[in-house]
Amino acid sequence: MFVIMFHSVGLEKSNWPWRWLSVSRTHFENICRYIAENRYTTYHLDEWYTYTGSTSKKDPKKLVLTFDDGYLDNWIYVYPILKKYGLKGTVFINPDFVDPGVDIRPNMDEFCDQNNSTIQVTGFLNWAEIKKMDQSDHMDIQSHSMTHDFLFFSDKIKDIYSGQDEYLWLPWIYNRPNKYNYMSNSHDKALFGSPVFEYDRALRVRKYIPDPRFIEKSQSYFSEQKRDFMKYGDSEKSYDIKMLKSLHYKYSGHFESEVETRKRYIMELAGSKKLIEEKLKKSIKYLCWPGGGYNELSLKISEECGYIASTLGSSPAKQNVTKNRDYKRIDRFGLSSFQKVGNEWIYMNQPDYLISNMKARTGNYPLRVKMKMIKEWNKRFSRINTKYSD
Repeated sequence: MFVIMFHSVGLEKSNWPWRWLSVSRTHFENICRYIAENRYTTYHLDEWYTYTGSTSKKDPKKLVLTFDDGYLDNWIYVYPILKKYGLKGTVFINPDFVDPGVDIRPNMDEFCDQNNSTIQVTGFLNWAEIKKMDQSDHMDIQSHSMTHDFLFFSDKIKDIYSGQDEYLWLPWIYNRPNKYNYMSNSHDKALFGSPVFEYDRALRVRKYIPDPRFIEKSQSYFSEQKRDFMKYGDSEKSYDIKMLKSLHYKYSGHFESEVETRKRYIMELAGSKKLIEEKLKKSIKYLCWPGGGYNELSLKISEECGYIASTLGSSPAKQNVTKNRDYKRIDRFGLSSFQKVGNEWIYMNQPDYLISNMKARTGNYPLRVKMKMIKEWNKRFSRINTKYSD
């Protein structure tokens, strides 16, 4: 049995800076149709758990389809398409990102034209939509931790926030109530000038907490300078980072204690599990680590909280550091409509691109070698058709 990772569907043309996380509707419907017509079987994680306990064989026609983060498009497009082809999927949600709305929004089932401009697609699921999907035979809801945050783990300043896409997460930690809306309002100008310390995934680090006075002085300095942040030169930035480092000695922050780190991990893992269980009236047993970020302590706490399996991260974090045979690890591979060439994410135009990728990753080794060769060729020569076919 193979486990496939998706995130979003249908936002590949949007203004969302992380749109490379989204696969196109054409790609997604094509692969779902292929799975159904070629007699593949899709499963929920309870079935996966039983299967992995009885055999180590990986059957290429047994699949688990997973979707990380709980994007609204999982309700708009994914759920109707899975229903159409009689397939199953699992959505890992973060309660911190759940939309506060109470009404179920229209999805693809209610419109003949999938391109209808009145359909709201960008954003996150609300509890009504989550419950509706979970009550069906096609979707299972599980935990992706509480926050999905990135956190500072060092007192070393590496950058100054000026609206860079790589720091889309920074407003999350300063304006938590508005996290669910970040895809529409990606950056917070009120935070421009904030120092960016070394950071990593929340469940892999001991948190560094800057002095609030230092954050305020940094923001105030750049506000007074009236800098054009979006045209901020490297030489100026180097000078100002040096200045901030000098100021930081006067207003240094502190690190979490070991007790505080453990308490935060419990909030992330037990807290999300309990909240989802209360909302959905079901047991939550499976955990997806955001970004594959975990360590021995967070992994141990996830077992203590009652999860019976969690995802494996990418190397070197992919190493299975648990010795409990009852606590299993979910090994996944991702499918994307994009290919990274240099620093750019390029949309792959071929309608069967996801199908070829899936076949290559589930046992068709000649095809996998061929696709790797094509990828290396594209990286070297950047000869890719970037036009959209949708």
